[in-house]
Amino acid sequence: MTVIESLERLVDRSLVAMVTTDEPERYYLLESIREFAGQRLTVDSGLDGPHQRLLSKVIELVDEDPEPGTVAEAEWLGTMHRNGPSLREALSIATKRDFWDSVEWLIVHASRYWIAAGMTDEGLRWGELAQTSTDLSTVAQEALADLCLSAQRWDEADRTYTDLLERPDLDPVMRARIMRKTASRSTTVETMLRSRTGLVQLSTALDLLGLPGDDWSDARIREWINLQLDTAGLGYFGFNPDVQQSAIDAVRPWTHRANARQLVEYDIVQRGLMYQQTRYRPAREMNVRDLEFRGVGPANLGGTISGDHTVL
Repeated sequence: MTVIESLERLVDRSLVAMVTTDEPERYYLLESIREFAGQRLTVDSGLDGPHQRLLSKVIELVDEDPEPGTVAEAEWLGTMHRNGPSLREALSIATKRDFWDSVEWLIVHASRYWIAAGMTDEGLRWGELAQTSTDLSTVAQEALADLCLSAQRWDEADRTYTDLLERPDLDPVMRARIMRKTASRSTTVETMLRSRTGLVQLSTALDLLGLPGDDWSDARIREWINLQLDTAGLGYFGFNPDVQQSAIDAVRPWTHRANARQLVEYDIVQRGLMYQQTRYRPAREMNVRDLEFRGVGPANLGGTISGDHTVL
């Protein structure tokens, strides 16, 4: 009897679930049967057999790390979603065997999937388990802070980011990336005045990275582009077209090194500058503090105020 024939018999007996999509059929064990099979594998083969192969396969899957904002990322997220049970099983295997390096690796690379899928609670459970069992690397701590940020656990995210920034040996690109996140976190477009604080942080991070050059790595140049795009964004919400224009001009010569998502954002900030220069010009001439306390600003010029955020 072939493997396929055996699977078909198990499906007929409702012991295995088959899902038919546009891709080839996929088979899933029911949760109770998966748990029983896992126990038997532990007894019969330890980690040298199927467990090791599963862990290696999942590590290989999450390690693909496609470029953000690309078709490849969308396909990877879909693959991760279909293999969610395997990811959980791999993490369970690694934690039970105290393979904390593997746990860290999975958490760091799967954090983007958990955030995109709205499953930050699951990621945080594994991250917090690892945190209580081993000393997390700086990359793993950043991933855990990102999950906290996505779950709106602001204080925990801020503490972790702050602790990382206080490390003198922190990689400059990581330092700039975290400073960009804290700048966005400290403003979140809550008020026009707060955008000034964020701009100061972004400026400091840009100074840290320095002026870009052809010898820069893709990671460094793209982090620099992210900082410039965020600067343009905060300039928009702070009604500061000079800041926007300066950031746009800085990025323009380096668009050939940008990824797809950054090119889209670059187009958006350019359009935002043009829109603000034509429609919101009077608002920039008014006192920002007065606008904040009176609760007007863009609302008087065709926009609306919703909670703490300006809706254009």
